Amino acid sequence: MSFIAEADLQFARGAFRSYYERPRERIEIPRKIESREFGYFVFGENIMVRHLSLRDAGSLGSLFIERVPRHIYYSSAFFHSPSASMERKGWIGAELVFDIDADHLPVRCKAEHDFWLCKNCGEHGPKPTPKGCPKCQSRVEEIEWLCEHCLREARNELLKLLDFLELSLGIGSKDITLNFSGHRGYHVHVDDDHLNSMDQHARKEIVDYVTGNGLDVSYHGLYLSRGSGSLIGPDYSEPSWRGRIARGVYDLLGQLSDPSYEAYFSENLTPQTYRRFLKRHELLVKLWSSRPVWGAASAIKPDDWIKLAELAVRRQAANIDTVVTTDVHRLIRMINTLHGKTGLLSLKIGYDEVENFDPFREPMLFPDQPSVKMKVLYCPEFRVKEKSYGPYHNQVVEVPFSTAVFMVCKGVGTLGLG
Repeated sequence: MSFIAEADLQFARGAFRSYYERPRERIEIPRKIESREFGYFVFGENIMVRHLSLRDAGSLGSLFIERVPRHIYYSSAFFHSPSASMERKGWIGAELVFDIDADHLPVRCKAEHDFWLCKNCGEHGPKPTPKGCPKCQSRVEEIEWLCEHCLREARNELLKLLDFLELSLGIGSKDITLNFSGHRGYHVHVDDDHLNSMDQHARKEIVDYVTGNGLDVSYHGLYLSRGSGSLIGPDYSEPSWRGRIARGVYDLLGQLSDPSYEAYFSENLTPQTYRRFLKRHELLVKLWSSRPVWGAASAIKPDDWIKLAELAVRRQAANIDTVVTTDVHRLIRMINTLHGKTGLLSLKIGYDEVENFDPFREPMLFPDQPSVKMKVLYCPEFRVKEKSYGPYHNQVVEVPFSTAVFMVCKGVGTLGLG
């Protein structure tokens, strides 16, 4: 993503420098720093500098001051020779990392707030993106926006993932580090010497488990009894996916009568199956209130229950970027550093902070003063801290410094008023 004018690049770089020149106790120094590869982008260049080895916190701090990175990453892997070429690094092991990004979630709000923008005339529109601006024929850029809804959905996926890691895989919270990505999602790092040695195939098994990939409900307690022909299913209290399936079905039964879910159920169950469940909604919710009653309501076929259980699997699964977790050489954004697309901090989050974490307030480290006068080509409504802004279209506005950093980094506002 490019800046609109050179003045904007210098403004953002100066803001980042002011942050990195402060005492750096807040920056999370990764464990075994000397065994990791580092990489970064600087302002004005679109090429990653990588295969770097940093020996200690002092050398890392010097990099921040001297280079002022727009983005900085480190490897989840540990190497004998981090600065060598990939085939000569000497892989030792790697953290188990997870990336939850709103880009990979089926949220409808993306169609409402992601857009293309002409940085010459301010013309804009929803995707699909044209090859050139229909008004002035200049090149256009795609802008990925962020909103309360998509980040709330990303947080919900994070909570589901943590539940899998702790309750199903037995990974203790002391081995898990969480952080907001600084843009549209969250990262989870599992640093355990036993798990670090896993190869790609073992990590793929974990991915399949938490995403429910290839899961057959018949192997998790849902089947037709050979003797009676009745449907047998798991209970709420059963471990692992069995209990998740039962609890997931109960959640779905509770949503059947909500008109906002009609299209969702019709699409995922077929309209006929949805209507059969809907007609018996009140009875089913009552019957399932204390324990699952699989096969209740004779008019509902066993295949209907299986469809509902399969939908419950998809709803209960954690939606993660599977490539990130299986990649044993992955570079991932460094915790508590600034994200170059937003100016927000990739902030470390405590376990007890996840539910109430506000990605539009806590990660905003820049002050509100001085205020900044700028021209906004276009942006949807958004919030920074406690105040909402926009929508704007080809308007000159005066906003707090923190908000100006965000709009400049998103590539929608410029200090070159023109």
